[in-house]
Amino acid sequence: SDKFILIVKKLSDDVAEKSKKRVVNDFDKLYQKYLHEYKIIFMDSYDELNNADDYIGFLDACLSKMPLNTVHQVERPEVERYLTQCYILSQLEDIKQQHDINDERVLTYCQPILDIKTGKYTSAEALMRLQLDSSIYFPDQFIPLAENHGCIHVLSEIILNKVCKQIGYLMEEGYKFERISVNFSFTELRNKHFSNDITRIIDRLNIPYEKVAIELTETRT
Repeated sequence: SDKFILIVKKLSDDVAEKSKKRVVNDFDKLYQKYLHEYKIIFMDSYDELNNADDYIGFLDACLSKMPLNTVHQVERPEVERYLTQCYILSQLEDIKQQHDINDERVLTYCQPILDIKTGKYTSAEALMRLQLDSSIYFPDQFIPLAENHGCIHVLSEIILNKVCKQIGYLMEEGYKFERISVNFSFTELRNKHFSNDITRIIDRLNIPYEKVAIELTETRT
């Protein structure tokens, strides 16, 4: 559409810096004349980005975060973060496709909650992590991706299933507790099967409803 990529051979750092300054100055002059908004990104080529689609995807991700009429110089850590996001997304899409509610890539931890009136831990909150190969990823690294690409609901089903299994185990062992809360994305309310999917998992494992607390979290995006 109105996006262009100009590829040039970098003769030297000094020449590149002078060329970048000229480009920015020219765009600024044209903006003053025509008031046509712009965003400019400068970057070197990277071996990790293998083809045109890789570059287009990366540049689109950069552009989405930039204010109008600004200039950005890409550094290697940004490329590494982007590639990590691409890898996480590929795994999320595979988790969605497999739809295995026991998927071992989704880890569940329970954070105990202290009742300040009694001084006892009577409830807990379930926390989700992703384990991909040997690396652990935290929610801020994968929840926005899951929400934006339609993968969040299957993650919620998986964590709910694992929490319900743990609740069943605790009850069998005679532990006294009020409930364990599970976080669900506010975006899931758009899913017409949301309620049925939740109750089906709880009912299948024969867990009392009062032992599970459903909390809705609003997306940050």
